[in-house]
Amino acid sequence: MREVRGKDENQVWAPVTRNISGFLTQVGVLEGMTNLSMSRNLEILPTFTGIQHGSLDGRGNFVNKDPSPEGGLNVKYGITSNLTADVTFNPDFSQIESDLPQIEVNQRFALRYPELRPFFLEGAEIFQILGPLTFVHTRTIVDPEFGAKLTGKLGNTTLGMIVADDEAPGRVEPGNLAYGRKANNIVGRARYDLYAESYLGAIFTHRGFMDSHSTLGALDGNFRLGQTQGVGFKLAQTDHRDLDGVSRQGQMVDLSYRLNSRHWNSFVALYTLSPDFRHDVGFVRRVDTKRLYSRLGYNFWPESWIVNWGPSIQYGRNHNFANDLDDEDVRLGFTARFARNISFNTDVREEMERYRGIRFHKRAVSVGGQVNTSRTLVFGGYYRQGDEVKYEENPYLGKGGSGSFFAAVRPVSRFQSELNLSVSDFIDLRNGADTIFDVKILRTLSTYQFTDRFLLRNIAEYNTFDRKFGLNWLLTYRVNAGTAFYLGYDDHYQQADRLYGDIDGDGFEDQLFPSLTMMQQTNRAIFTKVQYLFRY
Repeated sequence: MREVRGKDENQVWAPVTRNISGFLTQVGVLEGMTNLSMSRNLEILPTFTGIQHGSLDGRGNFVNKDPSPEGGLNVKYGITSNLTADVTFNPDFSQIESDLPQIEVNQRFALRYPELRPFFLEGAEIFQILGPLTFVHTRTIVDPEFGAKLTGKLGNTTLGMIVADDEAPGRVEPGNLAYGRKANNIVGRARYDLYAESYLGAIFTHRGFMDSHSTLGALDGNFRLGQTQGVGFKLAQTDHRDLDGVSRQGQMVDLSYRLNSRHWNSFVALYTLSPDFRHDVGFVRRVDTKRLYSRLGYNFWPESWIVNWGPSIQYGRNHNFANDLDDEDVRLGFTARFARNISFNTDVREEMERYRGIRFHKRAVSVGGQVNTSRTLVFGGYYRQGDEVKYEENPYLGKGGSGSFFAAVRPVSRFQSELNLSVSDFIDLRNGADTIFDVKILRTLSTYQFTDRFLLRNIAEYNTFDRKFGLNWLLTYRVNAGTAFYLGYDDHYQQADRLYGDIDGDGFEDQLFPSLTMMQQTNRAIFTKVQYLFRY
């Protein structure tokens, strides 16, 4: 398939129709390629990193720590053309770009940050199971000293396994029983392909730390019905024991139905997560829930200057295991795609949210879209405005808006810059119109390609709520896909009167610089990294 973004076209060698759900089931088959030479199947990648960093201590003094050199090793072996083994010792990910910012103010549930580290990204699709929770969220393995991974396929069976330790839980004060201890993580996944877009699978995860453990076993399946429909299921059981000795067992059941054709699209899901469901290797946004979600949409295809457009309706409701109605929402939506890769969407919604025993009825409107007509400028985003709940001990209803906007600028072929703006505000209408918070986070990621091998990257980020500013510079000289040299510099600042510490040692927080509004450096780091790839 050849994608022409400027024309919003996909030119496909094999005949593909939207009347059949799925793309891979319609691809053509190349025949006649035999006796091809095998590529080298052993890669050894040693790394050496030197880091020097400093930070502001609790008394307002900037303290520079001694340089800390470290070495690491990565080994990759191709067992077969479809099955690969990876082993890493003391991996370093200092060259990885920072996470895209997310607004953490007035959030009821935890935020999920995506994985960016190469060792965990390769083959990650094997462990991905779409559903109400993330079964394998490798960000929970914060600082591995050792990791091993097996990913690939044998016949119709897809296999995946991860074994890794984690030094992060043991980074506590000396004298603590957990000091210097490591958590052990095991993930195993198998999936057997039955026929087109249909499979049966199983997954097992375990994390153990001292006397605590978190174990999950799950079965999942997907079955295609005809050319446009499919059903799926997921069943999971967890066994969890925390450091206090409290044991919990939880269950998850997820059933779904989908329809995707040229005009109609529909999705229905029913899932339950029991109150005692705990899963330390994955990401669980919410437990104690029995949720029904449904969506129905229709697409018109005039295929003129309007490529397609159509309405949709969504309905969802959620009960807890005590059968209290916690959430209910109805959304009416409209989407349209225009020629030259321009899109627009909007929806209106009526929602009921129960928080701390109080039912809040909310209305909101959202709009979004993007324009991607040229390589020089791409921009888009979304914005939601309406009723919001202030999550606190005595919650109340107010007005708020939230959104995210992006732009990618490429004035010349060697330079490009991506800008992301996240916004959120909340207004208390009970006594006038008091603004409780107004958060804006601006992030830019700019790269300049001096040559095919030499690259400069800069990430700048500013948060108006915390009054924080950060800069991250990275020079990269890459000889080939594995051999590279990195030089990085990271700098962070915060408005001085927002900094707190224990100056007098009485155990209470004090303002470090109460009368200063200038930006004060809080963290700084410089690192160099060299890696060299050996292939055999």
